[in-house]
Amino acid sequence: MLALDSYGIGIAELIRISNLIVMSSEAHKVNNRIVALFSNKCPHCHTGKVFKSAPYSLKFQVMNEDCSVCGTHYEIEPGFFWGSMYINYALTVALMLGLAFPTFYLLHDPEVKVYMGIIIVALIITLPFNFRLGRLIMLYLFSSIKFDPNAAK
Repeated sequence: MLALDSYGIGIAELIRISNLIVMSSEAHKVNNRIVALFSNKCPHCHTGKVFKSAPYSLKFQVMNEDCSVCGTHYEIEPGFFWGSMYINYALTVALMLGLAFPTFYLLHDPEVKVYMGIIIVALIITLPFNFRLGRLIMLYLFSSIKFDPNAAK
């Protein structure tokens, strides 16, 4: 309690914040486009799920064909998601560079196998997330699907 008061946060403020968190978790519709993208929500209604399962399950790559809420068909045309490979490539390069520079400075230029080990482990861990994020970015930025606040009924 003393630590909270030293930061200027009172009990009433903590209760208000916790109520906001509970209310936002109860509301399934997301109005922010970036939050909807990272929450695996439909680009049209921001309510339905794009992928069927959790990111770290064995079927992380299986998408719903249509939104369960608004009925939007996700694959705009055959081969639409081939473009997500380029997005995934950019995400992978950003991750590799984001790991290489801190490794260089924190470990004082270690051997190449240290770089390779760190980067390969990170790429394996983030593979399902990058795959899904590449497809979701493709849907949100390069498709004709636009957000309609009245789509989820």
